[in-house]
Amino acid sequence: MKIIEPSQTPLTEDRYDSQFVLTLDSKGSGADVPKNLVVAMQPADFHRIKDRQKNILLYAWSPSAQLRQVIEESRLALLPTCSLTLPSEEIGQAAARTADPLARWMLEELVDVLAGYATLVPEKRVTIAFCKTREQSCPVFHIDRLSVRLLCTFKGPGTEWLDDAQVQRRCLGRGDNRKIAGPEAIVYSTQPFQVCLLKGEHGSTQKDCGVVHRSPRVPSDSEGRWYLRVDTGWS
Repeated sequence: MKIIEPSQTPLTEDRYDSQFVLTLDSKGSGADVPKNLVVAMQPADFHRIKDRQKNILLYAWSPSAQLRQVIEESRLALLPTCSLTLPSEEIGQAAARTADPLARWMLEELVDVLAGYATLVPEKRVTIAFCKTREQSCPVFHIDRLSVRLLCTFKGPGTEWLDDAQVQRRCLGRGDNRKIAGPEAIVYSTQPFQVCLLKGEHGSTQKDCGVVHRSPRVPSDSEGRWYLRVDTGWS
């Protein structure tokens, strides 16, 4: 794994000096990789998020070339927003229960990813949602009130998250990013098609050990963001 810096422009709205993305390789480790991160080389490895020392997992999903081209060439306004709720043991049937052709195609190619997630939430009802936004819907760093959530951005900026070592957890819930993580903190950002599993406050045997994250800022000159959200409830 290696870290690259996509831009030298400071995140002035939160006074953070740098923003990094992680590109995944076959090693999935490195001296500069945050200790709360675990990398999966395949969906069958999603169980690694259960490690008590980890609260975020990344997996580099690779759609077919044809599907990637359709997504990249489609205007945001034409991309579907839809949701489906079903028992986790029936998650493999999600594509067949989806009316929109592009969403159905996506779910067909994501079937192994969905199956990997279902193993983490047995006997639960799972909501699969394709979402669009032109805003930073959750600008404040926070922890989700659930066990584990799956996010994957297909178009636009990806989810932002923090290294546990740079978080002041006592300041969570007060609406001030600068107190949650000081201006010297690195803000990590997922890339398009990187699946991330985010452990929430109910995903650990220890209190307040979920990953601290937020929605990304959507640049004013972009169409917006299109992403997948899979979880067992809304938060």
